[in-house]
Amino acid sequence: MQVQVFSGGPFFVNTYVVYAARGGPGVVIDPGNELMKIKSFVTAHHLKIHSILLTHGHVDHILHINGVKELTSATIRMHGADRELYAGAAEMARLFGLAH
Repeated sequence: MQVQVFSGGPFFVNTYVVYAARGGPGVVIDPGNELMKIKSFVTAHHLKIHSILLTHGHVDHILHINGVKELTSATIRMHGADRELYAGAAEMARLFGLAH
């Protein structure tokens, strides 16, 4: 298993790409920052991202979920208790002056 970490964004969070090997399956965890770097990494390594895993539904952890989903068609997975947070993320993003 290999892990690539991207740190940064407006909230300085960590996003992880966890994968077996170049060209193999993988997951993206908390796509809250560095969308272009994530896309470049996934594309350059020919990864087959099957899931986007969310540790929780705050906007800082899901800010770029749509971009990752568009690139990979991966399934979004998170604990059911966070559905309300996730559902309110667009409003939270607007409060912080961020597009979501």
